[in-house]
This record gives sequence, structure tokens and C-alpha cells, in this order.
Amino acid sequence: MDGEITAQDLKNVLRALAELFEELRRFPTDRDVVQRTGMPVDDVGRTLRTLAENEMITERSEGGHRVVTRVTTVGAVFASET
Repeated sequence: MDGEITAQDLKNVLRALAELFEELRRFPTDRDVVQRTGMPVDDVGRTLRTLAENEMITERSEGGHRVVTRVTTVGAVFASET
């Protein structure tokens, strides 16, 4: 990634979050997203911040990591668009 976050990056992270919410017995973290998508940590961090700023997810900081507590309806609809 060249520093720019694309719509496809946002969708990939949202889809990964949806899968992680189903599989984990806890809220997914930025580390979980990195493992699922293979994206670099910094890119995942920027993408999560962008998603939060656009009200597609809610997140919080916990132990030095971003913890995603919810994918909003807006985020779910955006992720499902082709």
C-alpha cells in the first residue's frame, strides 16, 4: 500500500472483521485483522481509524491495541457492495 486507503482495503478489513466476530469469543483486535488480511500493521491501523471516522465501526484502545467492538450498519452495507 502506498499510504492511500482504497475502498477495497476498507471492504477487505470490514469483511475480515465480520468473519472474526463470528469466530472469536472476544472482540477482534488490530492484530487479529493483520493476521486475517496479511496487511501491514500500519495499514490496518490507518484503515481502522478511517472506518471509525466514517462511523463504519466502533473501536477503543486497550493495552496498546485497537479493539473493534462493533461493525455498524453503514459498515456492513458498505462491505457487501460489489
